[in-house]
Amino acid sequence: MRIYTAPEKLKISELEDAVSVFLSGGITGCRNWQEDVITALGSFPNTALYNLDSLVVFNPRREEFVDDDVNAIAQIKWEHVCLELCDIVSVFFPASESVQPITLYELGKYSRSGKSQIVTIQSGYKRELDVVTQMALDPGLSECTVYQNYEDAVFNHARRIAGVASYIGKSLKRGRFAND
Repeated sequence: MRIYTAPEKLKISELEDAVSVFLSGGITGCRNWQEDVITALGSFPNTALYNLDSLVVFNPRREEFVDDDVNAIAQIKWEHVCLELCDIVSVFFPASESVQPITLYELGKYSRSGKSQIVTIQSGYKRELDVVTQMALDPGLSECTVYQNYEDAVFNHARRIAGVASYIGKSLKRGRFAND
């Protein structure tokens, strides 16, 4: 598994035979769920079910972020490129004080992109009802799962990423895409 953290320069050659996931979700005012999901992904042994050797993770959460226009623009551009490149858009709404407007935007923007989407909500997220209802009203959107506690949400989100990534990876090795 290879992890790119914003604003790390991407090595496009590393993406050619890989399956990639973008970790879209809250950053401001919430737990570092991205690191917890990455840790959970690393705990899955390579088996016939989960093979994450060729998984590339795009993590937008920086260890330190200087909040000024230059850094904000670089962050937005990095996220935009990674979202366009990725195979899987992982959307995680942790319970927090923020409604996470950028995450809502990314969910809407990529909901009909043809990319695999994994959507998880930790119970207590302020707009839980809105997201669940909108996704249920559109049969073309992916499943949205709500978990009562943080640990279950993180583990099951990582499990779903691992499963989808392994499936796409096997399909690519057979020379075709998962939706064929």
